[in-house]
Amino acid sequence: MNTKDLDPMKQPFGGMLPKYQNGGELNIDSSVFEGLVVGNGGGMDDVVPAVVDGVEPVLLSRDEYVIPADVVAHVGDGSTTRGGELFDEMIANIRKEKTDTVVQPEELEETPDDIMAMLRKPVKVV
Repeated sequence: MNTKDLDPMKQPFGGMLPKYQNGGELNIDSSVFEGLVVGNGGGMDDVVPAVVDGVEPVLLSRDEYVIPADVVAHVGDGSTTRGGELFDEMIANIRKEKTDTVVQPEELEETPDDIMAMLRKPVKVV
């Protein structure tokens, strides 16, 4: 077997659900649905399974942060819609301040190992 075939990121749900490969009921602990998302994959991989309100299945990415609806409503002074708008503004402001654009950056082509290897190469200065 090729070691590439063992890469969990090439498997459904990042390889987290092998016991469901032949079907069966999918019960996922929804407690992951608040706060920092932990699991396999990277920050843009969408392979961490979760369930919204115990009904709607979704895939999240490791290191995303999920804000509970009551907190969104509190930020919007009772309005979830206004709270969402304020969080969207905050995200845009942070991106603009840190990256000079409000657009989320594209996923990197290189892995962290590739980047570190490039940084370790000696550069000849003439």
